[in-house]
Amino acid sequence: MKITTSKNNPSYNLEQGSAYYDYNNYTIPLGNISNYKISGRLGRGKYSEVFEGKTVKEEKIVIKVLKPIKVAKINREVLILKHLSHKNIIPLKDVVFDPDSETYSLIFDYIKHQDTSVLFEKLNLSSIRFYCRQILEGLQYAHSRGIFHRDIKPQNMIVDSYTKQLKLLDWGLAEFYLPEYEYSVRVASKYYKSPELLVGYPYYDYSLDIWSFGCILAELIFRKRPFFYGNRSGDQIVEIVKILGKKDLKEYY
Repeated sequence: MKITTSKNNPSYNLEQGSAYYDYNNYTIPLGNISNYKISGRLGRGKYSEVFEGKTVKEEKIVIKVLKPIKVAKINREVLILKHLSHKNIIPLKDVVFDPDSETYSLIFDYIKHQDTSVLFEKLNLSSIRFYCRQILEGLQYAHSRGIFHRDIKPQNMIVDSYTKQLKLLDWGLAEFYLPEYEYSVRVASKYYKSPELLVGYPYYDYSLDIWSFGCILAELIFRKRPFFYGNRSGDQIVEIVKILGKKDLKEYY
């Protein structure tokens, strides 16, 4: 199997030193759980439940309660969010631990937002450029910091109802890029998986996020969602080959 290395910013994390990316030895700075209270459920995912809440000062917040998972995965998400400070990336406000349920919660500012699933269905070309540029700026910043998201999709984005600013959410599958590292291919959502993931190629890089972005862009332009629709990984590959051909795909075998 051919091992490839990113052509862009491949050594950033190595240059920063292990303290920058070694989440296994990271200790999460915890806030005071009594500063926050839950007021209602917003949604749930595979690894977390999301609630609306308030601070002791009655400020609206979002509380992401993480389901019991390996501490290393929690450390990774927190450390990554600590490294990211950009207008198009949701900022982490605090982290708390509940000793009764033995669960960690991530605290974010509440942003009144539009449902991207609805918003993205009716964009004109000017608006497509406007929002896609914001997605790319957020990704470019993360990649410049040695981090890739690995689950880019419309559901992991929100658009502020007042400012129209887009923010990338849910960095739970994000990772630090290290050259020639063998990553899990069980990441990303089905319709946004890159060919590398679909054929089980573990030496992928930042381009994983760009593929997912490309799928979103195609959906917006051609008004077909999802753009590549397959029931299984094999079907998904077939749909990709129908549009893009199979020449480059052979490089991953």
